[in-house]
Amino acid sequence: MMRDTERDLTLRLEVARLREETARLRQELGLKNQNINLLTKINRNMRAALSVREVSYLLLTAATAGAGLGFNRAALFLRDPDSDRLRGIMGIGPDTEEEAHRVYEDADRKRYGFDFYINQFYERNFAISGHFHDTVVRVDCPPSRSNVLHQVLAAKMPRIFSETDAPEWKGAEVLGELFTSEFLVASIANTTEALGVILVDNFFTNRPIMTEDVWALQTLCDFGASMLLSARHYEEAEKRSVIDDLTRIYNYRYLREKLCDEIERGRRYKRRFSVILADIDHFKNFNDKNGHLTGNKALKDMARIFAENIRTVDTVARFGGEEFMVVLPETERDGARRAAEKLLAKVRASHFTGEENQPQGRVTFSAGVASFPDDAEDFEGLIEAADRRLYIAKAQGRNCIVSE
Repeated sequence: MMRDTERDLTLRLEVARLREETARLRQELGLKNQNINLLTKINRNMRAALSVREVSYLLLTAATAGAGLGFNRAALFLRDPDSDRLRGIMGIGPDTEEEAHRVYEDADRKRYGFDFYINQFYERNFAISGHFHDTVVRVDCPPSRSNVLHQVLAAKMPRIFSETDAPEWKGAEVLGELFTSEFLVASIANTTEALGVILVDNFFTNRPIMTEDVWALQTLCDFGASMLLSARHYEEAEKRSVIDDLTRIYNYRYLREKLCDEIERGRRYKRRFSVILADIDHFKNFNDKNGHLTGNKALKDMARIFAENIRTVDTVARFGGEEFMVVLPETERDGARRAAEKLLAKVRASHFTGEENQPQGRVTFSAGVASFPDDAEDFEGLIEAADRRLYIAKAQGRNCIVSE
């Protein structure tokens, strides 16, 4: 009788253990299926994501969205291949507890899916704002064994940091300002290159970071590594396709796209802008007297002077040969003329190798100014107006600006 009771108890314990194990396996399977579904959705969106910024947002949204891994906040830091510094690229997450509760309640009530957040990003024209994001992008960590971000990147292994590790990380750049109790860092790397790290936390809900969270984030990072590499290669190729090989400023292809965008913007929002078309004076004579290598150096020097003396919102491009064009948004005719005169003054004051062989003993340029919509409302019309005034400037003796 005793043996039957013991056998029955043993059987019940075994059944209970099997049920517990079955529940655990079901939970693991559910998490794996959830992660697979998440990666499938990311993969679908990644196909259309061409820039590093787009891929970055997709990864951080996958880490924070309720339909994703569900962390409160996430930050991406990418390694600079030249300096090995880790720089903050983007941060996603609420700034205050009130905002956090509002966002989470809204997401639960409306059951926002992953696609909702992606569409929001594109509607905002890739813009990210907020104190959290602003703090993240200030991070610029030089290579250091004591820096927790570099530690994880070097080891290529995820790690949870908590209050007990405080001496290691509280003084590390601005991490002490951002993450106070517990956070997780996972590396983004492939077999040959370490790209960066993603850092996540549950700052507002204080939900403990579990083992399954660690490997879910690492799986996301492993998946994201190839996507980030592809985006970086695409951006490098795209940059090469719009940069002039000699002068390293934009080429005609990019100029045309930029100018057409400004025209469309001007039509839609009733905005004015202007262009400057400049041509180096007596450049054929310069090449004949000094040779093409010195002529190429003069073109590079001219491009550098233009690039260094325009506003950050302006665009300078090589129009062709010895001609350059500057696009000046939100600038009327008089403002564009003043900008052209400033450039001409800078060129006159600069030394060019071989300038003594020029008719005036120095390198100068002539320029024509045209404005939208006063002179024209399409690409060809603006170019023709600027070109017409450029030739008037040359007819007037060169080394001058014509804007009317």
